[in-house]
Amino acid sequence: MHQKSIMDQLFLKPIGNLFDLIGDVLKSRDTPLRVKKLMMTRANENEIMNILPYLDSVESIVNNYWEPDPLNLNLAEVSKLVQWRNALELEFFDCIIKNSIEELNLINFQQIDIRINSLTTDDVIYLKKNIPKSSEIEIFEITFKDSLIDDSLYTLLPPFKRVLNIRSVWYSPMLNSNEFVHISLHEQKKIITLKRVNRDSVPEELL
Repeated sequence: MHQKSIMDQLFLKPIGNLFDLIGDVLKSRDTPLRVKKLMMTRANENEIMNILPYLDSVESIVNNYWEPDPLNLNLAEVSKLVQWRNALELEFFDCIIKNSIEELNLINFQQIDIRINSLTTDDVIYLKKNIPKSSEIEIFEITFKDSLIDDSLYTLLPPFKRVLNIRSVWYSPMLNSNEFVHISLHEQKKIITLKRVNRDSVPEELL
């Protein structure tokens, strides 16, 4: 059947083998199902792979776990999908993603709210080098369970600013010279944020 319009949202819960059943229906279609937002509850990586490859026009991918113990996810295969690379918003709540920042292929997203297992020095360097190349970024919020950052970060990524001796800040110019990516790393709170800002917001000493 020809789909005349794009669905606003596809919402899936793990009731019985629902993900398998919906996946079978999607695989049987002649064309991918066009949907703007894929919202899932307690979906593991296999269940995501049962659904996402058979969708089109996906702008937002959301997975809520809502359980006392977080869900550990390996998104190595998911992050290779064209649907993942074309999406603009990514939100995974109460999930711990085990993959490295580079492996997650985040450069094309506008907004991200995720938690990863660990943040390394290499992860921060990758973010500072590559995210400013994106024309899409608005704000990324990435929390992490463990910090594997060492002192070399601060010699490899100058200039930076320490705020109250608890937060480190960098500014990285985007391809548009009037905009920068503001990077804030709070090791105690275990969160790194990246957001697009105008050049006027950048202190002169960090230009």
